Amino acid sequence: MRKILFILLGVLIITSCVEKRDLKQDVVVVDLESYPDGLHPYNSSSGSGNFITSYTQTSLISLDSKTEQYTPLLIKNLPKADSTGLLYRFEINNKAKWDNGEILKGEDVVFSWKLTLCPLTDNAFARGMYSNIIENVFVNPENSQEVFVKVQDVHYKNMEIVASVSLSQKSYWDKENLMDEYSFKDLLGKEFKSTKKLDDWFNDFNSADNAYIPKNLKGLGAYQITEMVSKSYITLEKKKGWWGTLFKEESTGFMALPQKIIFKVTSDPSAGYLAIKAQEIDILKNRGSSWISKFRRLRRLDYFNENYKSDFVETNLYRYLGMNLKPDGKEFKPFFTDVRVRRAMAHLAPLDDMIEYLLYGEATRQASIVAPFNKAVNSTLKLIPYNIKEANRLLSEAGWVDTDGDNIRDKIIDGEKVQFRFKLNYYSDPSLKEIATVLKVSMRKAGIELIQNPLDFGTLFGNAYDHKFDAILAAWGGSVLYSDPYAVWSSKSWATKGANFIGFGDAESDSLINASNTILDEEGHLKAFRALQRKIYEEQPYIFFWSEKYVMACHNRFENNGFFKARPNINVAGLKLKYK
Repeated sequence: MRKILFILLGVLIITSCVEKRDLKQDVVVVDLESYPDGLHPYNSSSGSGNFITSYTQTSLISLDSKTEQYTPLLIKNLPKADSTGLLYRFEINNKAKWDNGEILKGEDVVFSWKLTLCPLTDNAFARGMYSNIIENVFVNPENSQEVFVKVQDVHYKNMEIVASVSLSQKSYWDKENLMDEYSFKDLLGKEFKSTKKLDDWFNDFNSADNAYIPKNLKGLGAYQITEMVSKSYITLEKKKGWWGTLFKEESTGFMALPQKIIFKVTSDPSAGYLAIKAQEIDILKNRGSSWISKFRRLRRLDYFNENYKSDFVETNLYRYLGMNLKPDGKEFKPFFTDVRVRRAMAHLAPLDDMIEYLLYGEATRQASIVAPFNKAVNSTLKLIPYNIKEANRLLSEAGWVDTDGDNIRDKIIDGEKVQFRFKLNYYSDPSLKEIATVLKVSMRKAGIELIQNPLDFGTLFGNAYDHKFDAILAAWGGSVLYSDPYAVWSSKSWATKGANFIGFGDAESDSLINASNTILDEEGHLKAFRALQRKIYEEQPYIFFWSEKYVMACHNRFENNGFFKARPNINVAGLKLKYK
């Protein structure tokens, strides 16, 4: 009864935030799975926040969702490196204007990079990456709109990185030119020294006021945030006389058709289901496995299909079970240090049946770290079949046998009899519990006992970063373009307690990662990257499950309501209302 009341309350909140909806109004209501951790231009990191700010900010370059290629947006051409591959240049095209009418300037780009890299900015999640890439940013003294970015090393993604800075207006934020006193060498140096004046400035800059108060959330984008209701909804309204309207024929990045966009949090799938049935939501976006059964029911309803375009959209998010390759040997036993055991584990995962019965067929099996539809995939890698007989053979060959007749395999390790009984950590979620339960039943058939260990999100990944686990069930997201494998697969990332939780890697794999990142020639880059995929496949540190599909729907009262693999998967700003 309490759950039903909660769901009804959720629908009432949606209805109230859009009042009594007139579907002829040019207002788009977008389903949002979770409320963002603020909308600060540098310090907020949630996916929902990034989605919203993509309509309040504008980037130097744009990813074309159809071609999945970058195109220049606020610069004349894509950044180009010199012969060393270390110095990039680009020129601002003078189209973009801040809210006070000033054009975007080269000094704004320099200032924005200083904010990104300064140790006093509360953006450690991003600064750690960029501080290992950017060395210097400066403006041509003879052309104030020509910007140079010096990088520390050659990297395949440098062009994308140097143009990805979050843009801020220097004259608005730094009226006293305080940041002019600090060079990039100062900001990146190990002995960075602050002053009280700078500390005070950053205390104000990092304030929650710049994450939650709409009037402070300024940007070059077409929309201004006008209302933020915590845990409920965020409203954006189109700016009057927005500069980009003059260039809307040039690029989808300049399209801004809806007059208002409301991002409404419907974290409970049942509330979202009722809301979309009532047409209180225009866009259902990037919903995962918990939505599949409800979505299938919706797609069997004639009136839903009449009112909505819908589909299951391929994504670069893949599910995996990661095995600890470097356990401490005491609290966490060396179950998975032998590759034969890891391959046996892969043979014990009935992935085809899980896709059919748990995901209703709406996922695509994946052999290694790249989605099967990505052009960079190593297509020679074969999917591991479900084969209990082969798993039993490999486990016995690796010395795991049942010596005491209790139907659990065991092995003498360092003089101690160890039973093959391991904990599988995963985020406490019904869909993941189903996956863990299927694996538990299957592995029991081969004499392995899987102990289900659901955890809250913080504990799950806290233990993973500290290497305190046997195995982990989780997922990684990526890009339709190249995703740098360093963070997840470099041996250094394990040593520094990074995202390589499991301890994968050796000199060969590190060399392939380096080659994938530093060979700029496309053929050479792909050769190295595909070799890395094979190396990971052969070492089997993960059971690679599948590339998940997102549930997507958009109301048919809009034109241009197509779905794409590239984020954000639908161009909300390009939706054209059919009614006049």
